Amino acid sequence: MQTLRRFTDRWLFEEYQTDPESLGLFRILFCSYALVAELPHGLWALPSAAFSPPVSIAALFAQPAPYALILALNVATIVCGCCLLIGLWTVASSYGLAIGMMSVNSFSFADGKIDEGLLMFVALLMAHSGWGAAYSLDSRRRGAATPQRSPHQSWLMAVLALVIGCALFTAGSAKARGGWLRTDSFGTRYHLFWDYYVFGRQMPLAGWAFRNLPRWAWKCADWSTVLWESAFVLSVFRRSWCRLACAFGAFFHFGVWLLFDIEISSNLIAYGAFVSWACVWPAATAALDGWLRTISGATRVLLCTLPFVFSAGWLFACSSGLRESVTLTLSKVLLAVGVASAALYLRMRWRQSFSRALS
Repeated sequence: MQTLRRFTDRWLFEEYQTDPESLGLFRILFCSYALVAELPHGLWALPSAAFSPPVSIAALFAQPAPYALILALNVATIVCGCCLLIGLWTVASSYGLAIGMMSVNSFSFADGKIDEGLLMFVALLMAHSGWGAAYSLDSRRRGAATPQRSPHQSWLMAVLALVIGCALFTAGSAKARGGWLRTDSFGTRYHLFWDYYVFGRQMPLAGWAFRNLPRWAWKCADWSTVLWESAFVLSVFRRSWCRLACAFGAFFHFGVWLLFDIEISSNLIAYGAFVSWACVWPAATAALDGWLRTISGATRVLLCTLPFVFSAGWLFACSSGLRESVTLTLSKVLLAVGVASAALYLRMRWRQSFSRALS
């Protein structure tokens, strides 16, 4: 019992300790992505016959909500996202962004197509993590010489890793129950057949796979998918394991894009919570710190105003077609950058392991 208690204490309160600078940089990355790729959302017209909301706020409505209500929810959520980006009232803004995304998604999912919703859990769980202790207006108002680490940071990030693992486990276990582990079924090939021939997502790699992949390769694709999705939850008890699982996840999502033409970049942003961003390029982090200390008050006001101005133009001045095009392009860029970063990380880990084995 004592061993289990020590293991749990280490996992919750030590394993995921992160410096405030890395959390601050992740907050900026997270909000920038959310304001461009996730918001606004659900502003399309939905016929009453197609209105089938999940168990949520939208289920209180007998028919699609008025456009004005959806627009108001989007505006409120965007304001919270802008405040979180500049680090103003970070805790309240995090809760506002999470609740707003949950509310907007409940209406946008009413057409029966439920997409990934990890980002609202990221905002919710990171609210008290201290990700507003650096590179934020809150830290400037407090006047602290050095960012203060939140006492809740480690366990909140451990819970976030567990939430991501459980979300992936639901997908992996469903595939396992559906026969993906059987040697006489080909789950990946079956889904790719519908994607390629029925929905018309004819990616070059998919055509090559149909022509050239042998049966054992299709089966390996099934097994590796179920293994990664189901076993991710076991990696959350060590941060190094979790990072490895996230790196393999970058390859998985990249492969899904190349085969199925499905861009799932939001998961990569969620995995970014476990990256020590301040250590990726220390010279750039130091330069950013120095620049922020020396900029004038007018420049600071301009920087804080820019997210609100951009978001207003993004919502009211840009067409839905333009927003969708930019979002798709951004997702593809993130998937490419993510798989390249994962490859570099795995190479670094292999070199470290090889050096330890030789020493």
